[in-house]
Amino acid sequence: MIKKFHLILLLLLINVPLLSRDIDLDAVYIEKSSGLYREIIAVKEKLYTRISSLYIDSNVIFAQWCNGDEIVYIKEFSQLNIVYKYKRNSREKVEIVRFYGNVTYADLNRTGNIVYAKVLSLDDNGAAKSESVVININTKEITKKSSKYLFIDYTMHPSEDSVLNESKNGITKTSLISFESKLIIPSNKYNDIASGNDPVLAYISPDEKKTVIVTGNGGVYKTKILTDQGNQTLNGVTSCSDLRWIDNNRFVYMSGGAGDYSAKVYDVAAKKSKELISGTLNPDINYSDKPGIITALENQIIIVIPRDLNTRVETGIEGEESYFSPDGRKFTSIYLGKLYVSSLNMIEKYRLDIRRSAGELIKLYGKAANMKSIWISDYSREYINKKIKQYDKFLKMNP
Repeated sequence: MIKKFHLILLLLLINVPLLSRDIDLDAVYIEKSSGLYREIIAVKEKLYTRISSLYIDSNVIFAQWCNGDEIVYIKEFSQLNIVYKYKRNSREKVEIVRFYGNVTYADLNRTGNIVYAKVLSLDDNGAAKSESVVININTKEITKKSSKYLFIDYTMHPSEDSVLNESKNGITKTSLISFESKLIIPSNKYNDIASGNDPVLAYISPDEKKTVIVTGNGGVYKTKILTDQGNQTLNGVTSCSDLRWIDNNRFVYMSGGAGDYSAKVYDVAAKKSKELISGTLNPDINYSDKPGIITALENQIIIVIPRDLNTRVETGIEGEESYFSPDGRKFTSIYLGKLYVSSLNMIEKYRLDIRRSAGELIKLYGKAANMKSIWISDYSREYINKKIKQYDKFLKMNP
């Protein structure tokens, strides 16, 4: 039954972005049983040790800061999920709750005490079913509700501990504390772009004066921006989940297509976009609100961009799910299921070690480019060459 479920899940996920699990792209394009694959992975994992990153746990699929010292994360064992709270200063790990199913998406509320997750499982007839799961970190209570859609169908409210979902009458705000609901955006505001078959997601600006409505599937999404000054449309949005407001007028979003994605910032006032990253395999866009820091991936290398967009840090390390602590000093990342906490100061201090690692990877990927026997698909050559160019670019940009 478990194998059958995983097959169903794999088929469903081909065109569906997942926030809550990292992707081993090396294993997608290079034979995992090969010695060269193991060498590549070893170099990347060793780099975390070289830059004095703090290793927290393995099999992690989701992690966010709940305050300046504590991190809430989900550890996965087959279909069993365990929610932990990690206290960084004391290095204490506390189990909160356990629940079953495959987590496809998860979030932490603004006050850091509730995890909201979408979970897939199989019903008694072997069909995939979806549930929304609310986990109260303080009380250790779990509340489950059947969901119409298998994947992401919600967003978090920017200023209240509430979740936003579409109901038959429009976008509804539901408290994660009292579970009381209230209609806040009537459906007639966005009916012109809604299909009826796809979920409608509403991203509300921090001042609650603007809303981005996104709906669609499979990398094709219609987007409408609701404002007091009139509505706008935005073409080219290719993910319903990689969208984050960074202030009251701008939001970062994902554009482009497979193997050539971009991270862009749209300015509602200026009605134009600015490209931050292009030609990447998986942008994995995240935003840490309190320090005002955007994180994204340029072919799996973590890129750090402050909200003012004036600078950027090419970390040289690979990972996903990167979020900064409230003081902006440290950030989480997940690499092959391993959760780490790293520091920008240590990245600067050990820049030479990072450069050496990049050089090693260029050589290893160079070997992989000439070993067709370990390629998994016709795209393997292109993937390997993209990785070589990415690390070569890193060395040229970071003397």
